[in-house]
Amino acid sequence: MATPSSSSSSLRRRPAPAKLKARTEFSVTLFVPAAVSTATQSAAATWYRFEYREAGAGGPGGASWINAKSIDTKPGAAEVVLDDLNPTSTYEIRIYAVSRDDEGKEQLSEPSEVAAVDTEVPGCGPESSKCVVM
Repeated sequence: MATPSSSSSSLRRRPAPAKLKARTEFSVTLFVPAAVSTATQSAAATWYRFEYREAGAGGPGGASWINAKSIDTKPGAAEVVLDDLNPTSTYEIRIYAVSRDDEGKEQLSEPSEVAAVDTEVPGCGPESSKCVVM
């Protein structure tokens, strides 16, 4: 995986933290609110990388993202679905804005602040008439 770039020509400010659009027991749909300024980049040539891990998986202090999973949006898109998640679990997500430099190398922004989202409790979806969480 590429590391954040220090090149001022392609470095963008960090994206805003992920926002939740929808959730199920096994997935969450997230988006990047107020996508990074397009004054310094072409939206079509930029995409987002969502890194995610189950809360507490970063070890003491939650500092390690080495074993985190990642998924990229399509260029110009700002929404992603994370699936195959565990029900009734909290996930930590951070986002990078990604583009390619003139040599084709990936350039990453600094990561967003970490956001936490929960998957649904089984049987407690919006359509459920009974839901008891202990």
